[in-house]
Amino acid sequence: MGSIRHILRMLLGIGLLIVGIVGLIVPIMPGWIFVIPGLLILGDYFPPIQRLVHWVKGRFHEANQQFRKQSEGAPTNGPDAEGDPPSADGARQGEQQAEEQGEAHDDDKAVAGRPKDWQQ
Repeated sequence: MGSIRHILRMLLGIGLLIVGIVGLIVPIMPGWIFVIPGLLILGDYFPPIQRLVHWVKGRFHEANQQFRKQSEGAPTNGPDAEGDPPSADGARQGEQQAEEQGEAHDDDKAVAGRPKDWQQ
């Protein structure tokens, strides 16, 4: 009974792998959905596939650790280091500074290089 189970698992793994390879070639269905489970199943029976699965798991673990390390140090809410969103007072101060420096408002500027009196 146990050998029949092993044979059926191997056939399932081979079948998933074949369907996955066809899926990688044919653009209608995603092949990786079938390739990954097929390799995981066949890894129990074939040492080279098992080494490949362990290598991929190790690479994924390393990438996951790097991502977590980077995401811990990055601010999450806005441009300030404290994570505070910019206030409306800061925007008003910027407008006041622009007025003091004599910069024109958007209303006074010409659109697409046309003089102001051409605008309607």
